Amino acid sequence: MRFNRLRFAPADERAFRSDHEAEAMPARVALTLLALILIGLTPLYDTALLHMPESLLVPTRSLQFGFQIPALVPALLCCLLPSLRPWSAVTITVATLAVAAGLEAQRILGAAQGFHVPHDFVVVTLSATLLLGGLRLFYFLPWALLAMLLGTVVEVWNFESEPAVMYDCISAWMLFLLALAGAWFREAAERRSWSRQRQLEHQARHDWLTGLPNRRDFEAQFQQLAALAVRDGCPLSLLLLDIDGFKPYNDRYGNPAGDEVLRRVAGELQRQAGGAGAFCARVGGEEFAVVLLDFSAPEALQLSESWRASVGALGIPHETMLRGGVVSASAGFAHLDAAAALGDPELLVSSLVRRADIALCEAKAAGRDRLVRAE
Repeated sequence: MRFNRLRFAPADERAFRSDHEAEAMPARVALTLLALILIGLTPLYDTALLHMPESLLVPTRSLQFGFQIPALVPALLCCLLPSLRPWSAVTITVATLAVAAGLEAQRILGAAQGFHVPHDFVVVTLSATLLLGGLRLFYFLPWALLAMLLGTVVEVWNFESEPAVMYDCISAWMLFLLALAGAWFREAAERRSWSRQRQLEHQARHDWLTGLPNRRDFEAQFQQLAALAVRDGCPLSLLLLDIDGFKPYNDRYGNPAGDEVLRRVAGELQRQAGGAGAFCARVGGEEFAVVLLDFSAPEALQLSESWRASVGALGIPHETMLRGGVVSASAGFAHLDAAAALGDPELLVSSLVRRADIALCEAKAAGRDRLVRAE
């Protein structure tokens, strides 16, 4: 996790950006609403309190209501309407630059008529977006830097490097850099929090020893796959696999060796089941489950037997076993061709689990190291 560079590895970065965009909407709505209110209220005080010249009112109103507010309205709509939210970052950026450009134009027009518009308004606009806009720093930073550089050039060009102007530019850059530092620390903290939360969620869903999904996640995923099977009317299969003689193995070789067996079996099942697009989980001490969606009965049965046989193919010595002298597995297999016939995902899940469990018990009773298909 490269927090200092505000970037994760590619897969995590994509997930972070998706979550970040979803969570940024309230802040973006607040920012655009505040900007609209502040700009929209200026006619109430710019003449009464600031004594803006009459000749400046028309161009100022044109910039405010013909340029700045029209740029903010689409940004607000993109934050409020779910169908437009993918465009919210773009429109917020455009709106910020439009407001900043409008403020700089008002400053130049005001100076020509002896009316002072502070240059700090521009950097306040950029800083507000850095801190409140919910934009990723390195997404908005190039545009903010460009606006600051252009603003500085315009200031120096129009006001001829007067000491007061240079002082204003320096103070503006200081404020901008402070906002930039704040935005960096905010995003770094957000990324750390997101990473910790993601790790906690992963730990809650996965088995600590093998890294496979645990029983809790298996039940949730199985329900989702069953719902798809019912909806689409496609077949669904379940394989329950149990390592033979695991307790005697632990008694003979020790718990650390038993843990290593579980890790190796889990790794082999995950490799093969994942390659076939099946969902694999550890659902008990030495028991694993594999769910196959949209496989015909012969295909699912053949794959299930190959996965069960792969445990013995690992060649892990097991001297207490009467057959083969290596770690083996027994399995129960259940299949339903017309998942939609049951009409209820929960009923489908319970039926497959019950039948596969009965078949597994039959496999063990028949001598182990075999697969039994449920009737």
